[in-house]
Amino acid sequence: MSDAMVTLISSYADNKDALGRRYGEWAVSAPTVEAAVAAAAMAQDELGHARATYPVLAKLGHPRAEDGLRQAGLYAGAALTVVIGLVLSSTTSTIIVFAQELVPHRFGMISGVFFGVAFGIGGLGAAVLGKLADHTSIEFVYQVCAYLPAIGLLAVFLPKLPRHAR
Repeated sequence: MSDAMVTLISSYADNKDALGRRYGEWAVSAPTVEAAVAAAAMAQDELGHARATYPVLAKLGHPRAEDGLRQAGLYAGAALTVVIGLVLSSTTSTIIVFAQELVPHRFGMISGVFFGVAFGIGGLGAAVLGKLADHTSIEFVYQVCAYLPAIGLLAVFLPKLPRHAR
């Protein structure tokens, strides 16, 4: 493959990556919950395109120079994992505020139920995925986890807020 084509594919992947990160920044500071959800969805879309394109470059013999966790080493990788976890959990407050709007005057109950259910399901999910990895392979578990965000499509069934509450 020509160098010009590799440069074009690399530029495309880098642009998708940068745009996805920018949408992610917008999602954090969006003025409404709906805008934050829309920006987060666009960020996931763009980052997904970048994530699908970078392995193509690697197969063509042009791996990324900045593969983050793979090249960071054990301790730096652990530190980056903590930072990534903090960024991912930053959406929790938005979700709790939305739930509190659905059930006004029960802020403590909503927060407690949310965290209890979230940590409980997370613990059960880790155990189930661990057992699945024992019986199959870790690669299979990664493939299963790639489809787990599709559960978010169930958000279509969330109740609609009355017009005066918006």
